[in-house]
Amino acid sequence: MLDKKQKISFWSGTFSLALAVIFTKILGVMFKVPLSYILADEGMGYFNAAYSIYSFFYILSTAGVPKAVTLIISEYNSEYNTDTSEGIVRVGMRFFLKIGLLLMLINIILAPMVSRWIGSPRSVYTMLAIAPAIVFVASSGVLRGFLNTRNMLTSVAISQVIEGAVKLVLGLVFAFIGQRLNMAVYMISALAVLGITAGCGLGALYLYVKSKKQFNCNVLGQTHDIDARAIQKKMLKTALPISLSSSVISLAAILDMSVIMRRIMAMGISERYAVAIYGNYTTLAIPMFNLVIALITPLSVAFLPQMAKLHFKGDSLAFAYETEKLMKIGALISAPFALIFYFYSFDLLDVLFSVNSSAIGAELLTFLSIGVFFLSLLTMANTALEASGRIKIAVISLLLGSAVKITISYYLMSKPSIGILGAPLGSTVSYFFSLLISLFAFEIGGARIHFLRRCLFIALISASSFVLPYFCVYKQNLLHNSFLSMIFSILASMVTYSVILFIWYFAFDRRKLIKDAQNV
Repeated sequence: MLDKKQKISFWSGTFSLALAVIFTKILGVMFKVPLSYILADEGMGYFNAAYSIYSFFYILSTAGVPKAVTLIISEYNSEYNTDTSEGIVRVGMRFFLKIGLLLMLINIILAPMVSRWIGSPRSVYTMLAIAPAIVFVASSGVLRGFLNTRNMLTSVAISQVIEGAVKLVLGLVFAFIGQRLNMAVYMISALAVLGITAGCGLGALYLYVKSKKQFNCNVLGQTHDIDARAIQKKMLKTALPISLSSSVISLAAILDMSVIMRRIMAMGISERYAVAIYGNYTTLAIPMFNLVIALITPLSVAFLPQMAKLHFKGDSLAFAYETEKLMKIGALISAPFALIFYFYSFDLLDVLFSVNSSAIGAELLTFLSIGVFFLSLLTMANTALEASGRIKIAVISLLLGSAVKITISYYLMSKPSIGILGAPLGSTVSYFFSLLISLFAFEIGGARIHFLRRCLFIALISASSFVLPYFCVYKQNLLHNSFLSMIFSILASMVTYSVILFIWYFAFDRRKLIKDAQNV
């Protein structure tokens, strides 16, 4: 377990990372809202189609890399009882830089074919413009993993803010220039994503500078000689399953995009209108959903080094305790967000977007809202599986869930009465299905995670806190203004939620945690 000083460092770094995610998402909203007015739903369809393809390659090259580097450094430092970080990072940088270049070339070569396959040929220009960013994110993933092992989460957070700020400024400047030159909307979309590429490059440069300073400090002592080829093999063996696990959701989003586009056009709707509907879904509903997941993911990554150490030490009781705590944090954060999206989707979106777009996006967000809770818990559960070396189980759960998602979405979207609502419904069911598989893996592995008692109880507390203010304040329009009534209602719900949790913690949960800690 961590001592007091380490705990302070850990939680301050975790808080910085969570704060950076929130700030970065705010920057993202500041980027996408004016961009949506420049490009409209059709242009955002081209933008998001290309961004979905990029996200798959992005996650494939980076999602598993930081975790793999963290796990390998933790293992080697524990095995040799000395610092192996610098050697591992240098090997990893060279290795994943080559992989990034390869993925960039694959993206460039396949862009024309993929854009035609998803039913949006004009998206090819945006795909080509964003391809170089993959090189930067592949190498920066190694540096993030190294800084995680040093508990330098604040530096990781700053790099994310740099990426978001550069994307905001340059992306909008380039888009505005394209608009002033009367360029086609799909070309303006391509110019806008150049800001993303520039942001990734500057973020990677900052990470390199911070990591270089750590090497010079030589914190843990003399660097141990390592076998570069063995490290590369171990990195690939560790990173690939984690990357596949993380990229399954992104790949499912690409397949989902193809399903949405083709099923809508099968109803006799034109390509441009189909792109507009998809653009609405991915510009309004999906970013709100991803806001919570983006907040959950850094928290799960922050817990990874400590959980990996507990696993390598063979301390199964402490590992189960940390897993249960991680799941509980995921439930505490995601449950109120899910209810906010469910009850207040229209007014939330109406603040940022046009009324017509908000009306469609709000209905989609409502059906997607409960999936926030399931995917948050799934993210935490799979992090624990990765820390314990059971990465394949995480991959299997997500693959099976994605198959369920595509099947349900395809079936429901064929019904005119449901239409595009089948996409968020299929996503929500798939996250729940994958979560059940991951939790079952803990049961058969001998680690009993008190899921029902902890996480579902938190969900019930959250629901009871939100129902009364919603019907008594918001639905009655108590303040004679829809937006103000929403704000007051959410604040009242969050205060009630916090008070109930506070009472529950001191009346029951605190004593249970102390007892568990003593047993550990």
